[in-house]
Amino acid sequence: MQRKIAEQLNLPNWVMEMFDKQDELDDINGLDEGSRTEIAQVVREIYQTTQNRRFLVILHNGGNEEIDIFNFGLSLYGYANSKMLWTFRGRFRLD
Repeated sequence: MQRKIAEQLNLPNWVMEMFDKQDELDDINGLDEGSRTEIAQVVREIYQTTQNRRFLVILHNGGNEEIDIFNFGLSLYGYANSKMLWTFRGRFRLD
């Protein structure tokens, strides 16, 4: 998900290259795609990019686990104009 956010924000190539490097390391270490963690430096870049912007996040979570978007670098707190529309177990909710 972090990669998709970075793509939508058009982050610089050096940031996008971090995903490829991390994917390669994870593959070498035998990590399955679902258990890969976020990249801390990318979290900072996403946070800095969205810090002074209005944005809308649309998140479809079909699972039973909650997703903390702050782990991806997105924070709705302090951004009165930003919104998140998300589904949880197939139901829509607006925060």
